[in-house]
Amino acid sequence: MQNKLFDGSITKENADLQKKRAKVLMYGGWKVGKTTAMTQLPKSYFIDTEDATDWCQDDILKRGGVIKKTSSFDEVSDIVDYLSENNPGVVDNEPYEFWTLVIDSLTPLYLNLQEKLSKDGGGLTIQQWGKLKTQWKTFMLKLLAIDMNVFATSHETIEYGPEMVRIGTKPDSEKRDPHWFDFIFVLELADKNNKNSDRYCITKGERSPLGKPIFPDRFRWSYDAFKTYLIDFFGVDILERTPKTITPSTPEQVDKLRNLINLLNFPQDDLNKWLEKARVDSIEKFSYEQSEASIDRLEKIRKQRAKELADPDYKAQNKPIKKKTESEEDLLA
Repeated sequence: MQNKLFDGSITKENADLQKKRAKVLMYGGWKVGKTTAMTQLPKSYFIDTEDATDWCQDDILKRGGVIKKTSSFDEVSDIVDYLSENNPGVVDNEPYEFWTLVIDSLTPLYLNLQEKLSKDGGGLTIQQWGKLKTQWKTFMLKLLAIDMNVFATSHETIEYGPEMVRIGTKPDSEKRDPHWFDFIFVLELADKNNKNSDRYCITKGERSPLGKPIFPDRFRWSYDAFKTYLIDFFGVDILERTPKTITPSTPEQVDKLRNLINLLNFPQDDLNKWLEKARVDSIEKFSYEQSEASIDRLEKIRKQRAKELADPDYKAQNKPIKKKTESEEDLLA
């Protein structure tokens, strides 16, 4: 019973190790300096979706970062998968380690996904909108799961209330994006007529205990200030540490999962729930531990169904976990 209670749980002894990374969404108007703000982040894997880093790439590189220019949703999604399993790592005998994933900005990725799902380049059908929401949600879950800080920027758009009355601004991306992030900031210039004036963050939302805010309502942006606020709250540095990689499933595990799913005619709705909980979009992307747990669960279902087939009295005395498959001979194997 003790293992079930405490294995994988957050306890007083391991609480500091379990502190999550910072997941930040920052949005603002045109030329307010969102990219400039992101260049201050050390050891960043900087995904530039708008060719915005040409003039400031030295600021990123001198802080141990690298720059990847792409606005392809699929490519960025694959990069997140790779970093989850290979950060830190080694390329051409050179070690690398990234603390922060920067996506500057989300808006082109969201538009690219829309274009990908649109067959004729026109508007999306209801079914296509459903696919877009599902794929974008899976992508957001990946960003939450990766053991890196995530700083994403977004364009700004007008937010309307009842009767189309303007009530403020919001990120120009998928409408649920603010829901996924821990901290949401609007970036603005101290003097809107002077692009060289100080930049200030307006705290629009944060996950923190009631009555114990982490950030003030408004503060002058700098990475050092951001880091200080987090250390003051958590008591430890959650920004600058070596990421923990995820051990991927083995090919043998994936094959066994596929075989059990097919054998048991495992309901797709239940499988989708497993995928969502694991924050992946296919069983091939399960971690080693997730695959082991899934195989264990499916094996228990298989064995119980086999008992039902072998002993008619067993079914009457025990409620089956799932509907029987047609292949009784395979279940008894």
